[in-house]
Amino acid sequence: MSCEIRKLGGLDYALCRYGGSKLKFRGPRRNTSVPYVAFMGGANTFGRYIALPFPTLVERQVALPCVNLGTPSAGVDVFIRDDEIMRLASAAQVTVVQIMDAHNMTNRYYSVHPRRNDMV
Repeated sequence: MSCEIRKLGGLDYALCRYGGSKLKFRGPRRNTSVPYVAFMGGANTFGRYIALPFPTLVERQVALPCVNLGTPSAGVDVFIRDDEIMRLASAAQVTVVQIMDAHNMTNRYYSVHPRRNDMV
């Protein structure tokens, strides 16, 4: 199932990947070989349906690139299972973490997809 809306004149999220991660993030891709700020989170961080997500707005105010590591439907476990994303978060000058919903996490009642965090 996908919630992605494709139409003429719609938003171009410029999806990108970092390192060996299988997750797709909102681009454009930022340089991570220089000091940067990392933003981890779900749809709010990703900026679904909006032209300028808040990591982009912060980047315009600070003198550092801001890496948007937001992904729709993300739960905490999608990030802690991805070594590349954890490495990027650890290497950042500052890492901002969105408080994510618990319903996107595997628990004793149901399991979620390891990357998309939707129910399986």
